[in-house]
Amino acid sequence: MLVRFVSEVIPHPMSQDTVFQEHCLSGPRPPGLLDQVRAAIRRLDYSRRTEEAYVHWIKRYIFFHGKRHPNELGEAEATAFLSHLAVERKVAAATQAQALAALLFLYKQVLGRDLGWLDGMTRAKRPVRLPTVLSAEEVQALLVEPLRAHLLEVRRLHQRDPRSPLDADGLDSPARVGQPRAA
Repeated sequence: MLVRFVSEVIPHPMSQDTVFQEHCLSGPRPPGLLDQVRAAIRRLDYSRRTEEAYVHWIKRYIFFHGKRHPNELGEAEATAFLSHLAVERKVAAATQAQALAALLFLYKQVLGRDLGWLDGMTRAKRPVRLPTVLSAEEVQALLVEPLRAHLLEVRRLHQRDPRSPLDADGLDSPARVGQPRAA
């Protein structure tokens, strides 16, 4: 009502059907796609870091396909994007899995449609982890050196104490074993 009153009092150089009046009369603008994503993430109590990561991957997905709306895209475009990450960007498998999770969230929770199986997607390679195995000599060296250093420290401390029952090589002297200490 207020918009009509103002437009009647103050003539506007444009016609009565201006974009401004249509916007004011139609009410607030609906939230954008990324705002819908953020709202869905917060509704489901996901962490802020998850929200940041998902919004990042959804933006990259949209820009990868020339700013087309994800409603216009489907399994083939998602597969192309994820394969691009693995083959050309050479991302780690965990990174590709995070991007996949973001797209699955977008389609299922925000757009309300299942993305389906992504059969043709090229998966990022997980590195092969071989266990490190030590030889018997390496294990013995690791165990003996700390023990040898400990014995040297014990010997050094006991050499300062004349009442020590340890002899020079760090072992109990047979002559002093069992005898009371001299006061």
